[in-house]
Amino acid sequence: GKTILEIGCGIGSAALFLATQRNKVMGFDINPYNLEFANFRKQKFGLINVIFVDKLPEDLAQFDLVTAIDTLEHIEDLHGLISQLGKGMKQGAKLYHFDMWADKDPRPQHHRKPIEFNDWLQEAGFMAFDETWAMKR
Repeated sequence: GKTILEIGCGIGSAALFLATQRNKVMGFDINPYNLEFANFRKQKFGLINVIFVDKLPEDLAQFDLVTAIDTLEHIEDLHGLISQLGKGMKQGAKLYHFDMWADKDPRPQHHRKPIEFNDWLQEAGFMAFDETWAMKR
């Protein structure tokens, strides 16, 4: 029964699964082909509690959980995104991120994990629990 935003939803796999668990889900992605296929899958499964959008919603306070699965390593202005999430998310909302950072040489569209990442989370008002979970204070 949570309201969830998935950043970088791709073809919607996680968003669709979360919707089957009685959550209200919004999947965000910038790739129109991913969104088209995600919407096809949504219709195929007959889900009405999930939507897919191509712009990050302005009202981030509506979400209990924000997920970013295999997404943050692709964000060029990651500090800006973390700051935006911190300004918009409500107190007690959780952030889940699972990332495949580039190891030695960043590949195209894959960035290394910034040394300042945890500092950025703290600066944005998050308390990190571990490498994947944080909560807005």
